[in-house]
Amino acid sequence: MEIWGDESGNLDFAPTGSRYFVVCTIVSHEPTLATDLLELRRSLTERGHELHDGFHAAEDRQAVRDEVFALLAAKRIRIDATYYTKSKAYTRIHDDADYFYKLAWYMHMRYVLPQVCRGVDDAFIGIATLGVRRRRKLYAEALRDVAAQCLGRTRACCAYWSAASHPAIQAADYCTWAIARLVEGGDPRSYELLKHRVATLHCCF
Repeated sequence: MEIWGDESGNLDFAPTGSRYFVVCTIVSHEPTLATDLLELRRSLTERGHELHDGFHAAEDRQAVRDEVFALLAAKRIRIDATYYTKSKAYTRIHDDADYFYKLAWYMHMRYVLPQVCRGVDDAFIGIATLGVRRRRKLYAEALRDVAAQCLGRTRACCAYWSAASHPAIQAADYCTWAIARLVEGGDPRSYELLKHRVATLHCCF
């Protein structure tokens, strides 16, 4: 069992920041998802698109997005997302971004992991890195603790990797971006392409 995740939005509560913080995971039942994305990257490069660090939805051209979304829509993936209205968070959370990060993932994982890992002995969880280098170890440990709390008897290996390092994390980035566009900006176009793969889309607060 492989689970890949990403998030969207910033962790601070400044008025100029994002209104929401979104966490999203995908489970792929397609063993060729990563290789198919690599092959698409090669094809797009041959057609003149520069993709030095792989796919990144916020930065890719629309022509690239169209082809990535088409590939993901055709794959047997499960998408789960939880988003948080930052203005509704308790005041004590505003000054503790690390706690907010762990809470956001815990609230998501405690619902999703028991569903997708039912009857599974081992799970690999790969989450995109966030923040500066000195915080990455802290966030990696937070995610391992969250997984341990939510998985019960299932053994988990948690990896905290850069999005550029694995195509499946880039797939999670695309799914997260589509949902963030929906909840943050009211733009459903990309979400509509994937909504048949969305198992849960939950507003926690």
